[in-house]
Amino acid sequence: MLRLLCLLSYQILSLLIEMEFVPCLLSVEAFRSFHRIPTTTRRSYSTLSTTTSNFVEQQEQQQPLFLSLLSFDLDDTFWPTTDVVYHANVKMIQTLHDYGCNDADIDSFLQQTRSIRKQHHVPVTYQSLRKMAIRKTLETSSSFESNIPQLLSFTHNRTCLEDSIVDACYKAWEQERHNAAERFLFEDALETMQLLRQRYPNTCFVAVTNGAGDPFAMTHTLAPFFDFRISGEDDGIFPHRKPHPFIYQKTLQQSRTQRRRRRRRSNTDHDYNNDNNDPMDDDNGIWCHVGDCLANDVGASADCGAKAIWICPQDEEASTAPQSLDDNITTTTTIVPTWSTATTEEMDRRAKQMEEGRSKMAASITSLSQLPDAIARILQTETSN
Repeated sequence: MLRLLCLLSYQILSLLIEMEFVPCLLSVEAFRSFHRIPTTTRRSYSTLSTTTSNFVEQQEQQQPLFLSLLSFDLDDTFWPTTDVVYHANVKMIQTLHDYGCNDADIDSFLQQTRSIRKQHHVPVTYQSLRKMAIRKTLETSSSFESNIPQLLSFTHNRTCLEDSIVDACYKAWEQERHNAAERFLFEDALETMQLLRQRYPNTCFVAVTNGAGDPFAMTHTLAPFFDFRISGEDDGIFPHRKPHPFIYQKTLQQSRTQRRRRRRRSNTDHDYNNDNNDPMDDDNGIWCHVGDCLANDVGASADCGAKAIWICPQDEEASTAPQSLDDNITTTTTIVPTWSTATTEEMDRRAKQMEEGRSKMAASITSLSQLPDAIARILQTETSN
């Protein structure tokens, strides 16, 4: 940069002397001697100008790369989903018992869930599916039926009664899901997120999930580290869950808006109406996505432009862990969780997507503590390229 400034200063002074704006030739000669720049002709001035202009243009085009977006899957990326969902289901069954549905149990509830899903030939949200299963459990419970007269003393409308119980049971399940996620949070999660936030203060941190997981409901752990969350259950997203590209496209769109707002608040946005003037524009940034599923996270995000980082414990490299009860689809052909409602066709399609995703990963890690180094290597590689 210093060399470039010297060249530009020399060019300007020399041109001024030729135009007789500066009569003192000695100053230019001294300048040439001091910076060891040979005397040039009028033609060489033109050549120098062109060369300098090209150099400046290249420097402007080659803005330094930076981490603009860091997105995360949640289930089996930050916590073991099987344990979390089990405790949430236990809480839901306890709530059903509190309302007199004493014969409800987890196995029968999961069977209701699978049965309902097979009856629906159109997409249904996981929240709606769970609520329908809770209602069906009430309708088929003999113990609940015997307690109806006592429960109706509080309300004379059975439909309203069932609606309130369904909502209460779902809220109990959802709350315990987040509480259990905080209890079972991987031990290196918080330290890793703190380090990443310190290292990349201008990066947008996003949770991208298909289910009910929400870091903002985890106020004692993950909430401070995320800028926003996108779920496949959201209005405007459903039914385009991962691995559909739409959910990732919306993530990119919202993250760009979020970063623009942040730049305005910090007074670093040079031109609010023209992102081309911003050296920290997303076009110069790198997007990394972290997740445990080769299909939903690695392959799908890579197809949308992400540097996909696969997180998978060493003892599970042959087959990815299940996603969650919310996903209702296993992510491996060898381990089928009891809660899965996936059809054979869905499992075959997922197996193919997983194999394709394996070839699209930018890095693989066995724990979150390895993530900062993996991101640093990706940025270094992309910058050198």
